[in-house]
Amino acid sequence: METKNKQMDQIQKITVLSVFLMAAIVAVSQTGKTRLLVRSDDMASSHAANKACIDVVKNGISRSVEIMVPCAWFFEAVQMLKQNPGIDIGVHLTSPLPATATGSRRFSPVPK
Repeated sequence: METKNKQMDQIQKITVLSVFLMAAIVAVSQTGKTRLLVRSDDMASSHAANKACIDVVKNGISRSVEIMVPCAWFFEAVQMLKQNPGIDIGVHLTSPLPATATGSRRFSPVPK
């Protein structure tokens, strides 16, 4: 299970960074003017997403992040954002989905 979680984190991080790389190619014209504003999305969905969102705001082209409150990595995301007070933050409205036939949810309520 742990290996599967690590693989999913790696896949998600690669996907996020690939999207930002493609956007970067489109975003800057030959004159250097910004033509596209990029927002990092789904912060708090995983450890990899948290790290990637902070990294692309600090070192990449993203201008802001959106955080999802009912996710397992929410508290880590909050701590990372506290350590980087200059980052613009939005709230990604996320509702826990009804339980599936197996009883699992895509986003569970944040544990206390």
